[in-house]
Amino acid sequence: MSERNTIRTEILPAIFSAGWDSKTQISEDYPINAGRIYDDGSGNVRRGKILRADIVLFYKKNIPLAVVEAKRRSKSSGTGIQQAINYMNKLKFYR
Repeated sequence: MSERNTIRTEILPAIFSAGWDSKTQISEDYPINAGRIYDDGSGNVRRGKILRADIVLFYKKNIPLAVVEAKRRSKSSGTGIQQAINYMNKLKFYR
């Protein structure tokens, strides 16, 4: 099962059944940053890949509460946990 299928068939239904509002509290493919800027030294500048969280849950508008990272079943859950922690740090979550 792909990451996107896992989100659609398992994660989102669980989030909805827990009472989260899809219009005000859930954001899919949430941009974490615009992508790192690279300069090759010769004046050529490019932007790297945009980081996006699979799902961010919000307490209120503009107050993120949790990052949900989905992985294929064949991948270790630790990979998703570390990725979510990195995204939380970039979003400056309060602990």
